[in-house]
Amino acid sequence: MAIHWIDLAIIAVYLLGITGVGLWFSRHQRGSSTGYFLASRSLSWVTVGLALFATNISTVHLIGLAGAGFSEGMVFGNFEWLAPFLLILLGLVFAPFYFRSKVATLPEYLEGRYGPNSRTLLAFMAVVAALFIHIGVTLYAGAKVMKEIVPIDSPDWWQPLAAYLDFNIAVSISIVSLLTIIYTALGGLKAVVVTESIQTVLLLVGAAAVTIFGVIHLANQGTTSLGQLHRDCVQQQAADAGIAAESLRRAAAALEPLDRLQAEGRVDEADVALHKLATQLKASQTTAVVLETLGRDSAKPDARDALALCLKDDKAAPLQSGKIDFAVHVASLRKTADEQMVHQRELDRNARSDRPYSTKLSMIRTEGNYTWWIMLLGYPVIGIWYWCADQTIVQRVLGARSERDAQTGPIFAGFIKVLPVFLMVFPGAIAYVLFRREIGEDADSTLSVMILKLLPQGLQGLVLAGLLAAMMSTVAGALNSAATLVSIDIVKRLRPATADRTLVRIGQVTAVGVMIAAVAWSTQGERFGGIFKGINQMISALSPPITTVFIWGIFWRRGTSAASLATLIVGFLLGAIVFVIDFPAFGMQIVTKQWGIPFMLQAWWLFVACSVVFVVVSLLTPPPDPCRVERYCWKSPLAAITEKRISGVLDPRVLAVVLVAVMIACYCLFA
Repeated sequence: MAIHWIDLAIIAVYLLGITGVGLWFSRHQRGSSTGYFLASRSLSWVTVGLALFATNISTVHLIGLAGAGFSEGMVFGNFEWLAPFLLILLGLVFAPFYFRSKVATLPEYLEGRYGPNSRTLLAFMAVVAALFIHIGVTLYAGAKVMKEIVPIDSPDWWQPLAAYLDFNIAVSISIVSLLTIIYTALGGLKAVVVTESIQTVLLLVGAAAVTIFGVIHLANQGTTSLGQLHRDCVQQQAADAGIAAESLRRAAAALEPLDRLQAEGRVDEADVALHKLATQLKASQTTAVVLETLGRDSAKPDARDALALCLKDDKAAPLQSGKIDFAVHVASLRKTADEQMVHQRELDRNARSDRPYSTKLSMIRTEGNYTWWIMLLGYPVIGIWYWCADQTIVQRVLGARSERDAQTGPIFAGFIKVLPVFLMVFPGAIAYVLFRREIGEDADSTLSVMILKLLPQGLQGLVLAGLLAAMMSTVAGALNSAATLVSIDIVKRLRPATADRTLVRIGQVTAVGVMIAAVAWSTQGERFGGIFKGINQMISALSPPITTVFIWGIFWRRGTSAASLATLIVGFLLGAIVFVIDFPAFGMQIVTKQWGIPFMLQAWWLFVACSVVFVVVSLLTPPPDPCRVERYCWKSPLAAITEKRISGVLDPRVLAVVLVAVMIACYCLFA
């Protein structure tokens, strides 16, 4: 095993302990649906804020953000530092209506605003989101890191299944799923938020440990300031560019004679040459840049596919099934190699300058898929759904004991959201300098490598317990929200006379069923194309229609029930189409690769299309009942701020201003 038995003991004690705590707090929450699904509306703003943060920060964040920090740099921190602005929107704009209407679910709120059909459709979409996004990807992320740190030999009887599912992944998913489902299904929201609060502390301690030891290791190598880290990153980027250029030239030279070998009937020799190239690219860790260059000509993908097959299977013979034209790609490979050399010279000059500057450490980009304007257009679309209209997240607000707690809790969570950039993204940038060769092209292994390379025995177990804490809290929250949606929005709506105990029982069965389905989906995680990027691509396809009906519905009184239903149906179908033709697991990526539209812009344009549908249908249908709209819609956009007098320094609006100031200061640090 890769870690000491002491660390394994710490992990085991944690798993048993947190399960016990969840069961203890579940004792008195099973009798009524309000107690089970909303913790009897007893949550303070501190608990609400901690639970919001814990449900959000999962293994997807701990592993995915570290990997994104390694491969893309600090720009992925925008997914964390833009969130506080959406949490302010939740606290000041949405939470008052959610609390005053005393809804148990967000589809129930949507029914009040638009009608029962919108409620049913949103409930279905929310369950889909919980299954595919919150639970499925999270289980895979946690299982991946456990596989790398605590490897288990695969038994002989597993061999027939090994081609479809890694044994380590299966074991990790099964253990955590079983323990989480025990206290979630039995205990409801109270058990979930109590365990989430404990897990948040452990999660932050573990993440802080990795960051601190990483900084200490940098200092031991002579890097003691942000300016020096900029220089180190630039030097590493220059080295990477040089290695990439060499590999591209090698690939061009290796592919050039393959057409002649095929024409002469020497296909076996051509296959051997292609396998030799694949081996060289693996050794130099440059498979990605060569495959990307070969894939630029979308009309001729055969060469890329053949090399990818050789990289995956040492025994593959891709040229036996038909002739492939390699010559058309040779010029492209050499051109890209020249570009890499020019880039290397620019980076070398940058590194020798008085003030070196690395894009790895910048939050604001002016080119690429994550430029500042793409983030400003795309993030609010996925963020409004995630933070303001997703049952898994907002259920904590629905369980608040007062309107002030419902408003202050999200803003408190916004302050905590400052931390992930420093504790989860920044370590990835550190790893790029310290462990570039050890991590290679598997960016999602960044956190695993840092744990094993930097942390002492005992602390490794604590950090791994933090990873499990993140995974269990997210999965538990999503399971509870799925159970709530099915029981309250589907069963109770169809059968209003259903007894509370029966609703609770249905919720428990739902949690088990959703977990089983999510486990099946999580086994496909290796095809996501990167954990954090994969989950955000899923969100960008699902969120636009939901964001549309919520943001227009709470600010525009003219929005109608017909418009809401049409928007949800059209938006869901459009999102499903984009998801199928562009998600990496399905192998096409037509929108991203061929049309050149990154997933953040996909979310924006889907939102624009949904907004057009919503506005047009609203104007073509009779206006809604003003008395009904009064309970669910602001009189004007500014009414959320001006409705009441400010009650003091702890007023949510004052805290929101302070939070905005903090975020401005943070952005100045990594501009």
